[in-house]
Amino acid sequence: MTKVQVEGRNAVLELLKQGGLVREILVDENARIDKRLGRIFELAEQQGVRVIKKPRRVLDEMSFTSEHMGIIASANAPQLPTRLIDVIEECDRKKVDPFLVLIPEIQHRQNLGAIIRTANAAGVHAIVLSRGTEYVFSPEVTRISMAANFFTPVIRMSTYSAIKMLKTHGISIIGADASGEIPYFEVNMRGAVTLCLGSEGKGLSEEFMRRCDHVVNIPMVGIVSSLNVSVSFGILVYEKVRQKRALGS
Repeated sequence: MTKVQVEGRNAVLELLKQGGLVREILVDENARIDKRLGRIFELAEQQGVRVIKKPRRVLDEMSFTSEHMGIIASANAPQLPTRLIDVIEECDRKKVDPFLVLIPEIQHRQNLGAIIRTANAAGVHAIVLSRGTEYVFSPEVTRISMAANFFTPVIRMSTYSAIKMLKTHGISIIGADASGEIPYFEVNMRGAVTLCLGSEGKGLSEEFMRRCDHVVNIPMVGIVSSLNVSVSFGILVYEKVRQKRALGS
């Protein structure tokens, strides 16, 4: 089973709450015991996870994020679906509408972490990224996502193969781009939906937008002409949640 490094008290605590994933925890020997760290120690003891105290400099040398907050854990990578068809078929078995996200290209790990965290909170079944995205379980993504990457499937595959599969299964594809002609709150997001966003600074390509069922925009009224991709995603994904709750589908 693949081992991954998890940094920061929030991410480590969330993994411990789920149980069975954390293997070992290193803690700054001079760390102040606050409520979170006390809970981490409590759960670690209950689960038989070894806690080792180390000098701060050791953690600093190990850290990839420079924001480990005095704690670094070793954890088992989760066994999540790796194929989009498996996610779609599981939704079908459970008789629920697939709620998916497709991002052809994303460059910054902080944005990916924020998107995974929000997706998990909103009930997204899976996120589809291009094949080249290899850092889903990096310490940076894990810390920013609050370890939501351990519980939200991230599928890596060809963007256009994903679109073909989505259309075959009747899943609506809604793209978001500044050039979109429909405000996001005017499009029907009920039922089986995939939300699509472009990369930082580039947006969606014209070819990709032609394959979408709708292309929406987020209205801008100030001097700023665009939003961070993770912020845009948060707006769109919770419009889907709002419509589902308001209209019951």
